Amino acid sequence: MNKRLFGSIAACFVAALLCCAPAGVAQAQDAPSGSDGPSSGRVSMTVGRGAMLISATGGRGVLTFEGQTYPFKLGGLGIGLLGITTVDAEGDVYNLARLEDFSGAYVQGGADYAAGNGEGILWLKNTKGVVLKLRSKTKGLSLAVGGEGLIIQVVK
Repeated sequence: MNKRLFGSIAACFVAALLCCAPAGVAQAQDAPSGSDGPSSGRVSMTVGRGAMLISATGGRGVLTFEGQTYPFKLGGLGIGLLGITTVDAEGDVYNLARLEDFSGAYVQGGADYAAGNGEGILWLKNTKGVVLKLRSKTKGLSLAVGGEGLIIQVVK
């Protein structure tokens, strides 16, 4: 693993620690700032995650931006997860002016659970202000109280 990727994953882990919610509290995510204008693009992705207390996440997806499609990969770390889930998600991208701004560390914090099949809305925001509003379908069994950070990287 190269130093830059390791540093980004470590930064996501620290951010996830800072975004923790109180144990046992299920909450809806509010839309982050920057998500109130028109959509810049669309994303779809498939993500797998699983662990016992410390989670690992990995997956692939496609970004549609300015009439072009761009494959991307993602990975990340989180805390407070028990179980194994697969998530299919799609949604809108906000505040994306340049393709280069899409890659980076995205953070989400809160509490959630999945048992069998579930659906929800997830908001992620990166350090460059790009916001993802994802409608997700979850399969598996998990309980998560804490935060999670994802690294998204466009594959060229």
